Amino acid sequence: GEVVGDAFALFQNTPNPFIEATTIGYVLPESAEVTLTVYDMSGRVLKSAIMEGSRGINYVELHARNFIETGMLYYRIETESYSATKKMTVVK
Repeated sequence: GEVVGDAFALFQNTPNPFIEATTIGYVLPESAEVTLTVYDMSGRVLKSAIMEGSRGINYVELHARNFIETGMLYYRIETESYSATKKMTVVK
């Protein structure tokens, strides 16, 4: 597994590719309000959610039924101080 320190980190979703659901893990150096954004290759926002992230490792689950789109999508986790983006693949 990953070594988790006190640094911000965004992990690759698992499973990936996914058919039904996938889990995204991220690490926060301190508790913060977090925005999760999912968008397509053209940059169109498909989902945006704000949540409370706690210090340490956090997990958020995404369900394929919430997306009409399949194929390559991007997900981004942002706080006031940090942001990171990774790719994921939805298959149906």
